[in-house]
Amino acid sequence: MMVMNKASVVMVMVMLVTIGAENVRSGKQNVFFKVYKDKDCTVELLKDHVANMTVEPCFVGSYVDPNGKVQTNANANFDCENNRIYWTQYPGSSTCSPPSGSLCINATLSTSCQEVQTHMGVTYQKLVNFTGCKSKYTGPRCT
Repeated sequence: MMVMNKASVVMVMVMLVTIGAENVRSGKQNVFFKVYKDKDCTVELLKDHVANMTVEPCFVGSYVDPNGKVQTNANANFDCENNRIYWTQYPGSSTCSPPSGSLCINATLSTSCQEVQTHMGVTYQKLVNFTGCKSKYTGPRCT
């Protein structure tokens, strides 16, 4: 089980800011969101944690869930609107070209609180500090 103290959290936050600054220089865009326990998005499930994704052809991200288990997801096919982002997610995969039969989710996040089914059960999620992004995708999604 991974345990993070305040110094570790600060280091992770500094790393995210540094990554974000580098992504701005490289033309990539970060999308930040929070995960909540309640339908009003007032009680954080991952306390003081802002999750992020980088909008790029294939973003593979990992995080530690509330039970201390590392989760990895591959994300691709981002399509942005003013207050919403859509993408294809491959849970448990470290590649955006997983083998046939792998789990595939048509994912969406918005600036409004919304119910999201996850490996942790039902959670509620919403974008934070989102001002849109430039990615457009019109190809196939999970079927």
